[in-house]
Amino acid sequence: MYRSCLCACVTLFALAGGLPAQETPGEAPYVSVGAATWFYVVSIPAVPNAPFSATTVMDNTQTLADGTTVTTKTMTTIARDSQGRTHNENRYYLTPSDNGQGRIRDITIFDPNTRTRTTLVPATMQATARVLPPKTAQSPLPVRPGIQREDLGISAIDGLTVHGYRQSRTIPAGADGNDQPITATDEYWYSDELHMNVTLKHSDPRHGTQVVTLTQLSRDEPDPKMFEVPPGYSVTNDSGVPQAVRIGAGVAAANLISQVQPAYPPLARAAGVQGSVEFTVLIADDGTVKNAQLVRGHPLLVNAAREAVLQWRYRSTLLDGKPISVSAPVTVTFSLDGQNR
Repeated sequence: MYRSCLCACVTLFALAGGLPAQETPGEAPYVSVGAATWFYVVSIPAVPNAPFSATTVMDNTQTLADGTTVTTKTMTTIARDSQGRTHNENRYYLTPSDNGQGRIRDITIFDPNTRTRTTLVPATMQATARVLPPKTAQSPLPVRPGIQREDLGISAIDGLTVHGYRQSRTIPAGADGNDQPITATDEYWYSDELHMNVTLKHSDPRHGTQVVTLTQLSRDEPDPKMFEVPPGYSVTNDSGVPQAVRIGAGVAAANLISQVQPAYPPLARAAGVQGSVEFTVLIADDGTVKNAQLVRGHPLLVNAAREAVLQWRYRSTLLDGKPISVSAPVTVTFSLDGQNR
């Protein structure tokens, strides 16, 4: 049904993170349009004196070859206070039993004053805090070759003045196994008041259409508790995966002693979705997987793959005779034909 292996990783966009929002209209970051490319649900810039709270709604619609439409949705709560602190939820797709609100996978709180990013996992009542390095000045990202940009002008959304842009990219025939050119389009509406996009739409014939919108927008000061670790959580400090000792695929594979296979998501099977999901995992000194950072993968497969990988167990990696934490690349591959390859 699926093949699990360790291999090199390539960075690209996915749903479970934060897309750097442009600081001025027209400086939207390039959205790579590839076979496994999806824009992020929402990114909240940590700017002061612009408090708000809102609900984000992400609708994913895919039309199958026989005309069947598969629609999935997720809703999250986001907020920013006057200090620039941000609160961003990451929820699973809604199911009929969720009563309109999906399960929370994790919550990220960021305090720009201390450069501390805290990740809360309600299922385990654990919080991981990491102090990020000082922010360095960055030049605006250039528009990649082949991107067509269209200015959609000024409009209004929920009382906000927004500036819209549409950009598209055509994948030439043969570039991705396609026998005809494929055009993918991104449309986004940017608010100067919030310093972020408030509506995004990504259309790709291979994957369908994803629409992200902000609703229930309030400009009042959010509840301060949204930016604090709730009572009862176990808090640990984490130096982060990039600073952990990195081991090769062969070493990690040799140390793998317990491997849980993921269940094939019913929606992914119904939509005919298959392929690989890639992570960079943080393996603690006791061999447990503490973190699985998504590198790339289809959003209908990501959650099932991550839940399985977080249950994997490894032999401890030793340095000078002492167990240490390490990071390693991991890939979980789903195959509709049920054959291991």
